[in-house]
Amino acid sequence: MPLQNTFTLDVDFKHKSIINEPTVTQNDEVTFILNVYDDGLEFDLSGVSTSTLVSERPDKQSVMTLGTVTGTNQITFALGSTEISKVGKVDATIQIYDVDGRVTTMPFTYKVLKDPGTGYIPSTNEQTLIELVLGEGPAILDATKQATIDANTATTNANDKASLANTAATNANTKANLANTAAINANEKATLADENADLANSAATYATTQGDYAKAKGDEVASIIANGPVSSVNGQTGPVEGIATTLELQALDDEVTAHIAEGSQFELYHREGLSLPIANGSGTTLPFTYREIASTGADFSEIDINGNVKFKRAGTYMMNVRVAFAQNGTGHRFFGVVYNGSIIFEEARDAAITVQTYLSLTKIVKVNVNDTIGIALFQDSGGIVEVDGNLSKTFLEINFLGDSHPT
Repeated sequence: MPLQNTFTLDVDFKHKSIINEPTVTQNDEVTFILNVYDDGLEFDLSGVSTSTLVSERPDKQSVMTLGTVTGTNQITFALGSTEISKVGKVDATIQIYDVDGRVTTMPFTYKVLKDPGTGYIPSTNEQTLIELVLGEGPAILDATKQATIDANTATTNANDKASLANTAATNANTKANLANTAAINANEKATLADENADLANSAATYATTQGDYAKAKGDEVASIIANGPVSSVNGQTGPVEGIATTLELQALDDEVTAHIAEGSQFELYHREGLSLPIANGSGTTLPFTYREIASTGADFSEIDINGNVKFKRAGTYMMNVRVAFAQNGTGHRFFGVVYNGSIIFEEARDAAITVQTYLSLTKIVKVNVNDTIGIALFQDSGGIVEVDGNLSKTFLEINFLGDSHPT
């Protein structure tokens, strides 16, 4: 059984649990076993697709750790060195995902102590043992030489057999390469189809919003033409028979024209081609470096000091997000839309094997002045994976729809 420090804790969605705060040491092997409850009742985890432990370190950096369901209401998390690399109190929550969405438990805390092994100096006894080993070194070397000769003989025999196996493997690899080439072509076509589908969905959403507005204004025009302007005659208020005045129709036309002009305004945020390395298992913010005004009159947002989008005008906006992770076929890829510090939308998928992994999302949001929107990234490939900074690959597009459109 591996040597590790294991803690078993109870967490609840509705209220904080009374627990003894776990204390761990930097660089130790640490495992948290969490029993999950909903208002005191065991929570059935059979339908859960993904679970994460979100640890906010004392330096305010958040680290996500994937969990494994190990019981009816039990999840086990094996912490890495990143989560406990900073000394002090860590705030943590469990986030659980299924096909319908996500729920988050009430927070709990654990404490990280400094690694006492830093700056190690050998003791007197250890130095004596080292001297003893050096004294017996020649005999050890002789035995090692003989073992090496025996091993080389066995290696020669093994190499002969390996050569035959390599010939067969080369033939198999040739056929596999042909199959991979066909798969890559198919994946590229599928990726292009997904991108076109995202663009079509965005256009359909916008068209529906504009169509509802146009219908409302068309009904208003029809009413004016049919009933005429409202006036007061002989002390009675009501419609005057006849055609509407030119001034009324012109005012309505001016309102519709202004609405269409506003609805065509959008801004584009990207990283000017700068890639961004994402560490394994660590939540990372995507800071934008460039704001591009893509249409005349668009000036409703800006980049804040953290690289997020900060709104200067309240209203309703259509938001298009696309993120491209570099080719790496291991693990999962995730991004979340962070609104005023909280994730409100998210997108996740398994990593593509032979091409870049694309994630995209289109949503309509209502915002107030000084509200912010950012992008959070996560991957668990086992190593570093970069996000492509090319404008056509990774961007956030903000389309202004108006001041009072429904979300």
